[in-house]
Amino acid sequence: MSFASKERIKETWNDVFNELCPPLQPEIDIILLDCQSEARPRLRAVEIKYFERAGERVSQSFYKGIEQSLALLQWGFDNVAL
Repeated sequence: MSFASKERIKETWNDVFNELCPPLQPEIDIILLDCQSEARPRLRAVEIKYFERAGERVSQSFYKGIEQSLALLQWGFDNVAL
């Protein structure tokens, strides 16, 4: 696995989709490119949150990260997972 710079991601986006890359902020945890699609490659994003149990409770709100996941859909990702 290799990690690409923002510039490399933008270049690749332009090459694959022939359009400008969406903003890369806030940080996107995982981006998956599915080239098996018939019409065009599918772009999927994954927002990762880690929850710890503290007795009967969870360390943070279950809904933490929902806003960022919804924003990723607005930026043009085909699928988003949290």
